[in-house]
Amino acid sequence: MFAAYQSMHRERVEASLRARGHLASFIADRDAPDRALFVGMYAVRGARPISEEEFYAIPENQELRELGSRGPDTDRQHLWFELEELPHMQEWKGRLVVGWTRGMAYARLPRPGKFPLVALHDESRLHAERPDPRTLMLEHWQLGSLPPSWQQTLREWRGIYLIFDRSSRQGYVGAAYGDDNLLHRWLEYHRTGDGGNRRLLGRDPQQFAYSVLQLTARDTPIAEVQELERSWKLRLHTREHGLNDN
Repeated sequence: MFAAYQSMHRERVEASLRARGHLASFIADRDAPDRALFVGMYAVRGARPISEEEFYAIPENQELRELGSRGPDTDRQHLWFELEELPHMQEWKGRLVVGWTRGMAYARLPRPGKFPLVALHDESRLHAERPDPRTLMLEHWQLGSLPPSWQQTLREWRGIYLIFDRSSRQGYVGAAYGDDNLLHRWLEYHRTGDGGNRRLLGRDPQQFAYSVLQLTARDTPIAEVQELERSWKLRLHTREHGLNDN
């Protein structure tokens, strides 16, 4: 939706963007009105005329309208810009903060000293705050891009987890213990898709959702964690009606 939002502009900005090869995108810093957070560098690959009908045929633009976006002017034809995000700048996304003068127009040309570097965060501020693992639920694709603070939380706990396969509406109960605890086990699922579990083989891991059923301390004896795992399998019936085979 953000990509759609910045693909169309007012007339003055259209002319400026057509004459240049790149667009640096920032959003307001939630903690300071005189700062802006870098969210991407884009190459301008071209622009094409777009009618109002074509504009609202794009689902993201319909969502933007529901959120209060003004949409295209009716007295002229707009341009729709093809913008390609540059991968080599993504490491700064959500981390780089610059100064931004209050009242400044939303589109500006770069000038020396105009956007001073204010901060470079260790972790992207585009991620949500570190979650409580007891209420955490993750999609399979998210496992490969967990923020460092989230990884540390999962590393600290042993416990019992549930993998829910949306395609079959069945669950798999597993236990995590040993080096890196929950983090290690979930990253193994992201790497292999099935974690070596027979009844997960051949399934689409993109349909998997991961959540924590019960946490234990990282020094909980392995036998105790395994007994908790057996208890959850019985209570959730994942042997006879789910994806556990032992």
